[in-house]
Amino acid sequence: MTLKLAFTVPQAAADQIAAGLSVIDDLVFDRAASPSGGIGLTREDPEFPIQCVLYVESQAAARHAQAMIEIIADLAGFEVPDIDHQVVEAQDWVKLTQDSLPPIEVGPFYLRGSHSPEPPQGQIDLRIDAGLAFGTGHHETTRGCLQLYTHVLELGAPRRVLDMGCGSGVLAMAAAKTTAADIIGIELDADSLTVAQDNATLNGVADRIKLIAGGEPHLGGGNYDLIFANILAGPLIMLAPGLTAVADPGAHLLLAGLLIEQEADVRSAYEALGWTQHQGFHDGQWALLWLKR
Repeated sequence: MTLKLAFTVPQAAADQIAAGLSVIDDLVFDRAASPSGGIGLTREDPEFPIQCVLYVESQAAARHAQAMIEIIADLAGFEVPDIDHQVVEAQDWVKLTQDSLPPIEVGPFYLRGSHSPEPPQGQIDLRIDAGLAFGTGHHETTRGCLQLYTHVLELGAPRRVLDMGCGSGVLAMAAAKTTAADIIGIELDADSLTVAQDNATLNGVADRIKLIAGGEPHLGGGNYDLIFANILAGPLIMLAPGLTAVADPGAHLLLAGLLIEQEADVRSAYEALGWTQHQGFHDGQWALLWLKR
């Protein structure tokens, strides 16, 4: 049995719900601008209405998801949404969700699912069939990392790259397609690691990326001159000593997954360890940080 849970919340709440529900296995989360609201609001406005849809495979999973949404709402201080429950025909909701995503362009990169046409001439093709893993390139945090990475490349190609919490592997693959660097991807979630391997094979860079199961930066051995860490604010703060320990002098560190209100705390944790902010920007409710050691 497949259950569909649908609700509408402001954009800021949708971002927090998406981050909170990422810990639940076998849950498909999709969101889009609500067709019935948003008059007078821009997509960047925190009150912009977002239509969210969850697909789960049991009543127990539905109850778990609803309880999580209620906890997230309580902690974040927004109203618990009215959630519509429907039994729907069993389908591959992951595939259907991914197939609905259009290609996007970020700097020189053209991110697309296998269902989309090939990129225009001269753009770097990244085929991302992310499944349950985080990171299709459509989320603000992944786009932001890629935008910052294009500027890192202007300063020179890195020699050794770490994608910490690599998810679907999109950032590691971007590095593999633009440099000759040694690239390590570390990921705690087994499903995500499998998806990252499949995506690397799909993009012809499986031999360029070493994927490691775990949650510690030192697992790849050696140090790095470029580190991606697109995770969440709490883990980013906890990982600050470990990421610093594996960073070369002069290394670049691209941090994402933190909300704007969490930016100062995350930056302070790294500045205390000798990092300085080189650049940064906001996309929607998310902050992107480019730090240098």
